[in-house]
Amino acid sequence: MNGRKKYGIRPVLLETFVDTERFTGTCYKAANWIYVGKTKGRGKLEPANNRK
Repeated sequence: MNGRKKYGIRPVLLETFVDTERFTGTCYKAANWIYVGKTKGRGKLEPANNRK
């Protein structure tokens, strides 16, 4: 997907998740991704994230 063509923006950040109990994230390391921290495990459907 080309974000610039489709949405008219240039993405500067991409977030992904790795189940560290099963995987080590080798493909991300090989692609020179930068580890910036571990998620708190909160989901987007958590009550604190619901805005009305």
